[in-house]
Order: sequence, then structure tokens, then C-alpha cells
Amino acid sequence: MSNKVYNEFCEASIPDLTELDRHLLGHYCERFNLLANPPRAWPSLKELMRITGAHPKSISRSIGRLRQRGFLIRVTLASKTRGKKAEYAINRPLLRSFIQVTEELPDTSLEVTEQAQEGNSVALESNSGVLDTTPSGYPKPIKPIKPKNVDNERFNEVILKGVPSELRSTVNAGRNIEELLNEAESLALSRSAIREYLNVTNWQNVNSAGAIVLIRLGKLITDRKKQLALAEQVAEDNRLWALEQAERERLKVSPDEVDKYVNEAKEALRRNKP
Repeated sequence: MSNKVYNEFCEASIPDLTELDRHLLGHYCERFNLLANPPRAWPSLKELMRITGAHPKSISRSIGRLRQRGFLIRVTLASKTRGKKAEYAINRPLLRSFIQVTEELPDTSLEVTEQAQEGNSVALESNSGVLDTTPSGYPKPIKPIKPKNVDNERFNEVILKGVPSELRSTVNAGRNIEELLNEAESLALSRSAIREYLNVTNWQNVNSAGAIVLIRLGKLITDRKKQLALAEQVAEDNRLWALEQAERERLKVSPDEVDKYVNEAKEALRRNKP
């Protein structure tokens, strides 16, 4: 646990973070181990689900957004076969760049003047007790801000170039497409691969491309997950097969040893024959 890094997170005012993004980034800062080599954090998925109450897919997309913005730097990959978790380092220089230092200014609205000390009456307009001016010098409270903008460069490069020119005006950048693109990139799908997948779509008799793009991205993500699961299963089967082969080699008996055992058995039978 790193109080130093978590304090830096609390002092930073980072815009365009969802509530889940802010929660996960704060937890990674809290769990950041400065004594590790290299310094990193590796909370498990179950732990992240427990402290956020979010679905695993939502957590994966949120971590993808934090990585895309540079707050999390992946140190090692996760591996189910080796029981390893994905490990991330906090980009502390970037985190510190969002810390805004404000000067503590005195509040002069309640200052006692010499005139008041002499006993002159002051006419009060109300008794609400609310100051007309807001005290200066205090940072504004940090509130979760949902992202309003999308990555227009990625949208133009991937989506618009993957859709026929006559249909490009019928698809607009938005949160749904943005989240699907984040998930696709978190599954190691390149922008060119996504664009080519959209290019092979049958666009005949299509008047609006927006719904088709969402369906195709969802299908691409589903197929990619199946592909990764199959590759992982094949790797596990190959590992088990290699272990089995190594065990067979270890237990293999040479022909000379077989002949020796057969001759010893024959000699024992000959001696025991009445």
C-alpha cells in the first residue's frame, strides 16, 4: 500500500474520468508497491469487482481507457496457465501534472473594521448567514465527470474508412461505438484489423450504417474472445501433452533391460521347477 501515491491521486484534479475510472485508478494508486522492482500493482479481478461492484467487462473497459490515457502502464501480461495477474505501474509524472496548487487567501468578508469596533451599527439585509462571496483560495471539489468527447481521430480512421463513402454521413461517433472500440483494442485488435472487418460487410440495401457498425463490432469482439479462448485451450493442451511425453520418456525401459528382466524370470522358473 502506497499512501504517497494515493495522496498524489487525491490532490490531482483529472477531467473526463468516469466514476469507475476514478475508483479503479485510486485503488491502483493505493495498492502501488514502491518497493517492488519495477514498482507496480497487481490487484486481482475479484478484488476489483469487490471494491467497485462492477462487471468484469466494465472493469476491463475502464482499465483500457486508463491505459489509453497513459495513467496505467502495463508491466506484465496476465497468464491463466502460470497463475499470473496483469501488473500495472502508475504514471506518476502524468498524475502529478494534474495537481493544481492554490494559494490560501484570507477571507476579508468577515474582517472587523475600526468603524465596527467604535460601535457604529451595521444594517443587515438578511439573517441567512450565507456569505455573498465565495471564499477564495480553496480547490473545487472533485466530481466524477463522464467523458463527453470521443476519440475523433480513431473514429475517422477506423469507422469512417471502414464504411462506404455514401453511408458515412449516417454513422455518428458516440459512447456505444467508443466503448466497443476500447474493448476491441483491449483484446489486441489493431485498428487496421477492425477497419478491414468492417470493409467486408455487405452494405447492399443499407440506408443507415450506425446500427450495422454496432452489430459488426459486437460480432468481431465475440469472435475474438472465442479465438483467444481457443488459443489458450490449445496452449494448455500442448503443455499437458509435453508433460505426458516427458513422463513417458522418463519411464521408458530400454530393450536390454527388457531382455535382462525376461532372462531373470526364466532362470527363476527353472530353479523353482520340481
